[in-house]
Amino acid sequence: MELLVKMDMVYEDKDKIILNKPAGQLWQSGKSFEMDLVSEVLTYRKSKGEEAYAAIINRLDRPVSGLVFMAKNKKESARLSLLMQKETLCKLSQN
Repeated sequence: MELLVKMDMVYEDKDKIILNKPAGQLWQSGKSFEMDLVSEVLTYRKSKGEEAYAAIINRLDRPVSGLVFMAKNKKESARLSLLMQKETLCKLSQN
């Protein structure tokens, strides 16, 4: 299966993916038919035969670029979300 998604993946392991979100891209589906970051990751994971699960840990507004953390399973989602709450994992963005 050919992968049609052009994500800027910075890092991936069995539990998480880190992507560089460009300014102007939606992180989650809106009312338009534009490809959003979550849909891209789900398409990518499905093409690899993996479970279609992707939870965004840190959200970035549409006009902002920066790194987005996504968990590939519920356990990692809970772990990374807890780190965000404790401010052990910080959100940085570029305008």
